[in-house]
Amino acid sequence: MRPRHPLVPRPKDWAADIEKASGGSIKSVVFPSEQLGKAFDHYDMARDGIADLTYVNPGYQPGRFPVIAAGQLAVHVR
Repeated sequence: MRPRHPLVPRPKDWAADIEKASGGSIKSVVFPSEQLGKAFDHYDMARDGIADLTYVNPGYQPGRFPVIAAGQLAVHVR
């Protein structure tokens, strides 16, 4: 399956830059389209060592990240 999400090319570019800057000693594999795990699980995958780096959307787990949830509070401007 070809990844279609617009965020996929940037991590691939970043990984290529890191590989180049490290002289090839650091290599990365990008798993798009939930190939390594469901989006809901990405935080736990990084925490548990399944992945070294993940893209996490805290909104997938309401209540788990209360500081970030503050950004969803209604603001009333007078």
